[in-house]
Amino acid sequence: MANANEENDHEPQDDCVSGSSNCSVADVVGHPTIRDTISEAVGNWTQRHGEPDEELTGVFVDLCTRAAAAALECDEKVTGFSGDDWKKDVANEGCRRIRFEEFVDSNKPIVADAVRHRFPDIDEQLDGLFGYSIAKMSNHAAVVAVAMDCGIPVERLRSTPAESNAAMRKLAAAVNKATPGKAIVADTNWEAKDIISEMQRREVQRN
Repeated sequence: MANANEENDHEPQDDCVSGSSNCSVADVVGHPTIRDTISEAVGNWTQRHGEPDEELTGVFVDLCTRAAAAALECDEKVTGFSGDDWKKDVANEGCRRIRFEEFVDSNKPIVADAVRHRFPDIDEQLDGLFGYSIAKMSNHAAVVAVAMDCGIPVERLRSTPAESNAAMRKLAAAVNKATPGKAIVADTNWEAKDIISEMQRREVQRN
């Protein structure tokens, strides 16, 4: 999740890695990140992106409220994060605090019951888009709760361009290792014509 200066990509400021900000569930659910996540889910469910839907929004706010409360009320909290993987550690802490899989499984029927009159076939979709939305909202609410609980600016959780590029290169390298020649690991300064040229070069080699 948030852009940070590149020199601060790997390790948060000292005052952002420990302690408590005494944030509330309302603070978490009212954060723009959660509001955006809920809005996206509403659009996905109704297929009317950008159009308000008070009923669905209310159901999803209740879901995020339960997730945030579970994260903030957890008895055993990790509040110190540092090192290159601190963002991943914050995300993992959010999942741990709410017992993510258990939380999602127990909340699917709650959400389904609340909207069944509008989505009669919802049970068949809980393993698809609807289930994914429930999981995503639960995850975001828990992770934002951890960040705010520890005084970490939520915006710093977003992947920087450098981090996103590194992750994509790592994935491409893994794919290329598993299926040689199927993936092209390109430099960030490559243009489309450079990638096409590399594809053509490989095709010539194969033939």
